[in-house]
Amino acid sequence: MGPGMHLKKRLARGDPVINHLDKVAKQHDVDKHTADRKMIKSIDNFKGKKILTEKVVKNIMKTKLGLKM
Repeated sequence: MGPGMHLKKRLARGDPVINHLDKVAKQHDVDKHTADRKMIKSIDNFKGKKILTEKVVKNIMKTKLGLKM
């Protein structure tokens, strides 16, 4: 997740996802234009109390959408 994670190499190697946040982040990196809203919705659907990283990522995605990035 994040800049410098070398998506193409990771996909070619078939790297497994680490957790549910990494799973939706990977999908986001594959198709950013349609995945921003899906990522926000997925984080909203996580069961239980949200960890700080999940809250931060959700807010970043919302900001990015608001700025049309």
